[in-house]
Amino acid sequence: MKSSPVSTTAASPDESITRCIAWLGHLPPGSPPQQIYHFTDAVGLAGLLGEGVLRASLVTSLNDCSEVLYGLRLAKEILRRRRRKEPRVFLETALRYLDTPFVPRRALREFAPFVVSFCGRLDKSVHWLHYGQAGRGVAIGFDSASIVPPPFRLVRVEYARRVQESLIAGLMEQVQAGLAAAPAGVRDSRSAYQNAGFLFSMFMRLLAAQFKDRCFSEEEEWRLIHYRPLKDGVVSKAGRRLPRMRYRAVEGRVIPYEEIALTPRQLRTVRSVVIGYSSALNIDDHGLGMLVRNASPEAAISRSDVPVR
Repeated sequence: MKSSPVSTTAASPDESITRCIAWLGHLPPGSPPQQIYHFTDAVGLAGLLGEGVLRASLVTSLNDCSEVLYGLRLAKEILRRRRRKEPRVFLETALRYLDTPFVPRRALREFAPFVVSFCGRLDKSVHWLHYGQAGRGVAIGFDSASIVPPPFRLVRVEYARRVQESLIAGLMEQVQAGLAAAPAGVRDSRSAYQNAGFLFSMFMRLLAAQFKDRCFSEEEEWRLIHYRPLKDGVVSKAGRRLPRMRYRAVEGRVIPYEEIALTPRQLRTVRSVVIGYSSALNIDDHGLGMLVRNASPEAAISRSDVPVR
């Protein structure tokens, strides 16, 4: 039997949206190390320090989108277990939309996670091999207490399955609490449960941006994350129009991203620039020294001793 599309005519999802956004925004961020490191190449270093711009990419467009799919698979596993005990329109709708990357209707506000990745340390070969251009790139060390430019939040990537399952259950509670707060005639309608299922799937995609399989735990990844409306031209609660999304092509993929403009004060949160072991850059390169001094005069320049080639 063909399922009916999500509708907003019988029930407003605003209460659930408000609850879920607030809940995501108040998740404990964890305790980052004093410095966190953004790995990039020489072009990225010049753009970041020279122009004061960080690029936050749509998380599903990163090199390995299976990282996000891991969180969605876990959510579907939990929903299927519940469905065996208590079949519901909510569960069926949530499962359907977790399998649908783009929802055809645009009546509901949709959000997507945009992230900038950091590592908690730089003395492991996995960091340089995976993120640091096989030792030819650089790592930019930021003061973790000062880097966060609004509306981004710094969050720790969660690798523990027990914690991940607890967070998924917490998100489900927020969606259902929003549904329960609707008037009796509204919350009991089929379309209300469909809306709730769709909203759970949408916010689960945001939450999944903070999950990775435990086999990646050595990366000790942190992320600057922003849950951005997918539609351009949206005005934030502070009355500012969000900048338009930009797009770039990398290795045959189109990557949506947004630029984070760092103020001179935020640029001075750069504490170090570490050149990869195999990089052609020299620590006494005159242009490199000028670039770093102009952006953050107290930042130290050094070369990594992790022998990655």
